[in-house]
Amino acid sequence: MGLFMNGRQHPQMFTTTTALHEPNQDHYRYDPLTEWQTNQRKIEEAMRDRVVQLEVDLSKQQKKQSNRWLSVSHRLEELEEQQYSKAAFEENVMERLDKIEKQNQILQQSLLSKEKEQEELIRQIMSIHRANNELTLNLQDTKKLHDVLLTKIEEQQRDQHRVADALEKQTAAQLEMSSRLDRHESILEKLVRQMDHLRSIIYERSHDLAEKIEKGYIITTQYAIKRKSSPTKHSGEKL
Repeated sequence: MGLFMNGRQHPQMFTTTTALHEPNQDHYRYDPLTEWQTNQRKIEEAMRDRVVQLEVDLSKQQKKQSNRWLSVSHRLEELEEQQYSKAAFEENVMERLDKIEKQNQILQQSLLSKEKEQEELIRQIMSIHRANNELTLNLQDTKKLHDVLLTKIEEQQRDQHRVADALEKQTAAQLEMSSRLDRHESILEKLVRQMDHLRSIIYERSHDLAEKIEKGYIITTQYAIKRKSSPTKHSGEKL
């Protein structure tokens, strides 16, 4: 709160007519221990603020990694429907997440320790950063693997479509061939019936022709015999 000067009611309060000579401090006391404690508190506060900031950053990073993991998990569930197993990857990621969670718990406990434990805390933070970087690299590798797998699945689907089209064409060709064979078989059956009918007609006509030839032969034979016996009879009558 600043000094309030009431110039209307007390204009002469806290005023002097003589000149002031600065600095007006007679002596100054320097306490090294107090100065060291003050600096130490400032260092501790700075370290505490740094640790809190690191904890916030770690929380954000963990949340970011968690969101990324949720996204990857959803993607893995979609890929699982296309005959892909992600159990080994999930187990590996869960182990790493458990490791990070344990390290975070250790970090929270170490935040309550004294100054001599801060170096160990910093090493643990660096270890967590390395673990996060390693997890990030693994997630990137997993994404590449997912992209390769999706490409292979798309190629497999295209191959399946091509096989299905080929099978459909083959089935249509077989149906067409079967239809042609059926028509050919019906034509053959018709030709067989016509041949049987023609054979029966030829047989009947040849039988009739044989009977006619036989009758003609008999008549011709009888006529020849009759003609042969007729001259002998006439010559006997003349004698």
